[in-house]
Amino acid sequence: MKYLHLAAGLVAACLIASVQAAGPAFDPAQLTSKHDAGIDFAKSQLGKSAANVNQTNAKNTPFYNPSPKQSAGFVSTDIFGIGSSRITECKTEAKGTDKVANQECEAVNFLAKNPDNRKRFQLSSNDPAVLAGRSAINNAKKDMFSDNGCVLKTTTTPSQYRIESCNEYNPVSAMNCVMGREVVVNSASNFMCDVTLNALEQVNCNRGVSPVFASYPQSWSVNRGSEVPEWSTRTFDMSINIDGVPDQFTLDSYTVDNYGQLWINDNLVYQNIVPSLNGDLRYSYFATTTQEWCGDLWGDGGYACQMQTTTGFFFRDGRPSSYGDDNCNAGCHGLNPNINVTPYLRQGYNKIELVCINAKAVGPCAVSLSGSRKAIVGTTVSDGCQALRQRTL
Repeated sequence: MKYLHLAAGLVAACLIASVQAAGPAFDPAQLTSKHDAGIDFAKSQLGKSAANVNQTNAKNTPFYNPSPKQSAGFVSTDIFGIGSSRITECKTEAKGTDKVANQECEAVNFLAKNPDNRKRFQLSSNDPAVLAGRSAINNAKKDMFSDNGCVLKTTTTPSQYRIESCNEYNPVSAMNCVMGREVVVNSASNFMCDVTLNALEQVNCNRGVSPVFASYPQSWSVNRGSEVPEWSTRTFDMSINIDGVPDQFTLDSYTVDNYGQLWINDNLVYQNIVPSLNGDLRYSYFATTTQEWCGDLWGDGGYACQMQTTTGFFFRDGRPSSYGDDNCNAGCHGLNPNINVTPYLRQGYNKIELVCINAKAVGPCAVSLSGSRKAIVGTTVSDGCQALRQRTL
């Protein structure tokens, strides 16, 4: 694949070679004289041309725009950045209906050598332009001016430079030092200290308004035994509201028949159980199950199956357990525990959960709490910093 600009260059080289070969001998002096004449003519027109560049004439030019979109970069020194951004924009900018207005991006894309925006032509190796260019290259000589007019020239692309700035700084770090007097003592020293230096002392004190508390008695009791039928378990959700800070509360009585637990704010406070009931008894239940038993049911060495229905006790997670009547229907377990339950209570509403498991006969399901609470009844103004201020005078 050959590109058009390569073919055009080869054709131009060959045309120059043909013209010079056919014409008279080339004279370098004539070229210099014509070059100088061109420079003199341009200088003579410079003042006249500059006078024509003004605001009035600019408005008469086609497509005049007093605020072009490139005006933001007129005062910028980052010429490289402006050109780079315009190249990026022209890669994707769509063409409009005005062909003259489209010439800007067409020129940018051409200069940026974007391959996607160039037209490509298929040239064969026997194309006349390729053959003529190859002949011109092969016939070129290393002399400055050869007979066929071809000149060997080496072009070096200059390096590109960008001016960047950087800042150097010295970091500031915290430094610690010790200021004071150092006394050096040796065997020949003879001195005495009669002045004591005051040391820095940091002392806290309170000054302001302090609350005044008063203690009020409070008690709470409940008995739900009548709501627990034979061979059943019940969990009673209740609450106690303490209007103030709990001061001292005691579990005075606990009478549960046959087995049970007392929970305060999800903490197990007291219970009376047998080993088979060890665990969380809240929301436990009785259930009746039917199961088929197979084997030597009659002891005669034979094999038989029989459906058996049993009623049992289950924890709330489905684990089975068993227990019997402890013959304590009067609620003899933990009549007067007298234990401190203050750590389990808090100001405001407290959740109380009482679990009662009954066997044969209905018995008690009762607890009672008593204690006191502290409440704010007023305020006092105090100044605990007065003594410290006197020391600083």
